[in-house]
Amino acid sequence: MKISRLALFGFLLLILPELSHAAGAKYAGEFLSTGIGARALGMGGAFVSVADDASASYWNPAGMIFVRRREVVMMHSERFGDLVNYDTGSYVQQLGTDNEHRAAFGFSFLRVGVDDIPYTRLVVDNNGVTRPGIDRLVSEADWGFYLSYARLMNRTLSLGGNVKVIRKSVGDDSALGFGFDVAALYKPWRRLSLGLNLQDATSTFLIWNAETETILPMARVGLSYPFLFPSLKGKLTVATGLDIRFEGRKTATAYWIGEASADVRLGLEYWYDDIVAIRLGQERSEEADFMAGAGLRLPFSGNTLGLDYAFLSNGFDLDDTHRVSASLIF
Repeated sequence: MKISRLALFGFLLLILPELSHAAGAKYAGEFLSTGIGARALGMGGAFVSVADDASASYWNPAGMIFVRRREVVMMHSERFGDLVNYDTGSYVQQLGTDNEHRAAFGFSFLRVGVDDIPYTRLVVDNNGVTRPGIDRLVSEADWGFYLSYARLMNRTLSLGGNVKVIRKSVGDDSALGFGFDVAALYKPWRRLSLGLNLQDATSTFLIWNAETETILPMARVGLSYPFLFPSLKGKLTVATGLDIRFEGRKTATAYWIGEASADVRLGLEYWYDDIVAIRLGQERSEEADFMAGAGLRLPFSGNTLGLDYAFLSNGFDLDDTHRVSASLIF
């Protein structure tokens, strides 16, 4: 059974190039690609094989199995100064504690918005001169909603998936779409972890007023390994990931062949006594530079409050991006 399940995911990866021949809009689902949680983003997004907190419902729903009890995480980010607002939330809860039948479900959302966009039209002023004038202010907002489920298949393999609803709006125009993600988390040896998340597995179709936009599948794959240092009360996790797309992004990515392209994610996280963490990350693409972050966990009354921060350098052209998230394990 284990071999057949892994073969299924291998087959899905093989057919992705065929799915890419469907009419797809490049960057149609870009607002979904950033992620949830300042912890994961401080590690450069190399989180598909880590996925052990509430943000797992986004990064790898199969990882929800390893979330302790119930957990919620909320994040706010202002990109490029305060030009773009990015807000996310995620909740995960275990279903039973029996290892033979352990399961988990979760819910996530994300919103990317630009407010107070001026719509202009030509107006005639008091002197009879025709010039552009602001007619009204509108907002552009993209929403993604995820309903997630995961199940432990055996002691080394868990499977999961998402059903998601997408809504885009610009002024008076709007679009609605539905999609699916399928994921796996495999722990074959000691603490080594291998992750796969096939997002928009069957392509996701966004229906606008007069046309249809297609989000093509994307595969996130990665591996990670935590090194333990008992004498220092520390744990160092080394993680890497690969985002594989079939949109023909070419030179906008780190590596590309034909319509296929890939970006490499690298991340480090060091926890001291499960209380304080520091993080470093790098996404090797044309869209992101250096990433770093820190975290704090504060136990109280049997619960745990978490605070995380992530910094993204956007080089010399745009303002830096700051991300802050809070979590609660209860």
